[in-house]
Amino acid sequence: MAYVVIAVCFAVSGGLVGRLKGSSFWLWFLISGVVPVFGLLAALAYRYDSKEPRRRCPTCGRVTKLYDARRDGRA
Repeated sequence: MAYVVIAVCFAVSGGLVGRLKGSSFWLWFLISGVVPVFGLLAALAYRYDSKEPRRRCPTCGRVTKLYDARRDGRA
């Protein structure tokens, strides 16, 4: 019973940290709940999605994250 309480606390905190960094709450909730201490540490070490470089597509004008943009310029 104590493990379940600890796992839920870590899951909620990992989900909140993941959400604050621009990622999915439920993804980090599950990771931090399954592996409590290391899941939260991974959420803390995860990059901020809001700080990812962005680029405007030369053909359509849509702004996408650099790792989502194709090299040939097509969306």
